[in-house]
Amino acid sequence: MAKIIQTPSPGPPFVFPPPGLKPPVIMQSRDEQSIAICTFSSEILPKLQEITSLGKSVFFSPLSIHEALALASSGSAGQTLEAFIHLLHIPIGKMPLDFQAILTIGMQMENTIQTFNVSNSLWIDQRFPIYKDFLDRCKLGFDANANVLDFQSPAAP
Repeated sequence: MAKIIQTPSPGPPFVFPPPGLKPPVIMQSRDEQSIAICTFSSEILPKLQEITSLGKSVFFSPLSIHEALALASSGSAGQTLEAFIHLLHIPIGKMPLDFQAILTIGMQMENTIQTFNVSNSLWIDQRFPIYKDFLDRCKLGFDANANVLDFQSPAAP
């Protein structure tokens, strides 16, 4: 079993629900996230093409990659967090986790016939300690549950 560290991690504080949660904020954040993901996608595609075999097609989900990196960023601080913000094109003054949480709540608040569900989870090697507040951030901001297992075991999923 992984050791759960109860003291706060060195990352930025996270308030849930995010302050100023009103429909205009949600819509503005959606527009900003669309721009961020499109910009991120246009930058990552050439990189993915470089690492694939010449002449092969590349299929990827920019949203999935963006979500995974935003999830990872919620456990970072300092220069690492700044690098994630730059890479993910998060607007100035916003943190990846707050940005994501506003959009997650916005999707839950809408009353439409269209639905879009995203499934997130964490897979943690039991040999490494993990901060409890990181797990809480991932659950609240991304609805991501943690799965702790022995990565060295052949029986691991």
